[in-house]
Amino acid sequence: MQGRIVPAGTTYVRAGSTATNRTGNQTMQKWVCVLFLGMGTGLLSAAAEPSPANPTMSLEAVSINGIPLSAPTSSLVAAPGDVLTAKIFVRDFSPNGERLRAYQATLDWSSFESGEQGKILPKDYDATTARSKENPENAFIDTKDPDFVYDGRASLAVVDTISFGYRYLGVLVNHEDARPCEVPGKKYVCGTINLKVSDDAKGTFTIKLDRSPKATVLRNDVNQQIVPFDLEDLTVTVDASGRLVRIVSSDPPDRAIVAGKNARHTVTITFNDALDAISPADLKVEDGTSTPPRIRRVTQSGNTVTVTLEPPMKPGRWTTIVHVPSAIPVRFGCVPGDVDGSGFTDARDVIALVQALRDHESVPSYRGDINGDGAVDLHDALATVELIASGSRARVTPH
Repeated sequence: MQGRIVPAGTTYVRAGSTATNRTGNQTMQKWVCVLFLGMGTGLLSAAAEPSPANPTMSLEAVSINGIPLSAPTSSLVAAPGDVLTAKIFVRDFSPNGERLRAYQATLDWSSFESGEQGKILPKDYDATTARSKENPENAFIDTKDPDFVYDGRASLAVVDTISFGYRYLGVLVNHEDARPCEVPGKKYVCGTINLKVSDDAKGTFTIKLDRSPKATVLRNDVNQQIVPFDLEDLTVTVDASGRLVRIVSSDPPDRAIVAGKNARHTVTITFNDALDAISPADLKVEDGTSTPPRIRRVTQSGNTVTVTLEPPMKPGRWTTIVHVPSAIPVRFGCVPGDVDGSGFTDARDVIALVQALRDHESVPSYRGDINGDGAVDLHDALATVELIASGSRARVTPH
């Protein structure tokens, strides 16, 4: 069959002009066989081994006004006066097996005024830079962060916050400790910055890492630069309308562990302002599985929204509900009987509940109403004992 490639089935090519596949025999021109057996195999090899990604440093927001975002993001909407926390990440720094020994990342100070008006500056920037004072509360490298690029190894990590463009420097003490990138695509932390949106800010700002020679660099274990590498910026659109809506609280509270024996179906979320009509499409549910709870119903009253989940939260999982327009989440663990919020259930939960009842302490229902009857009392202590006796093994790591 001249000039045609048959994609169906697995093709086996042999000397001569016949190709056999699982759907039958096809006669092809000899030049097709030559192409496949010669140059074609090289093409297939290249396709099977894609080029590695370039090393990349990125500046991404992780929280707004102290409220963690659902995931690091390179683009978000903020309001005048907001404080954004951003992290400098590095990923894919070993395209040819390089071992990262040192890095430097510098903020481009000219980008702090890249919007229509106003500024987005490191928090307390003017007060410290103008007086040649360091600003460690707002620009730092957390070497205890589990995702720190040199986690568990001796390193020197410093931030120069007197320069107009803050500089972050990290170097391993021993070059033998340098390692190649262990997880392709993983974002390793190199530093943290708190950014303040000025009260008169307006428009879209692009906060950049400095692209000048030697301003932002990666070096391997023999002090050579790892090149080429890419830089990714943080884009902040400032909404000065005063109508930017965000989550401010929830019931249960964000990061609470829900202890009820009957899985939780409903969550109440309070926003900072009255909402326009909200729909399930404005909310997203995740629990780390391919089958998270679905949003069955959303009811609204002013700035308060009640979300009904179906099926309910899974024991032993963190369930996250994200307000999609603002990217702000609330998270809830689910461990039946976990009165003390330790992440698992044992006799200490019974003791904690009994002592609270004895001392007439208030226990929130998400922690104390184990049997789901609407009251927190000794019946809930008994329900906790029954859970322990039944061998309940649900647990989560507290956030």
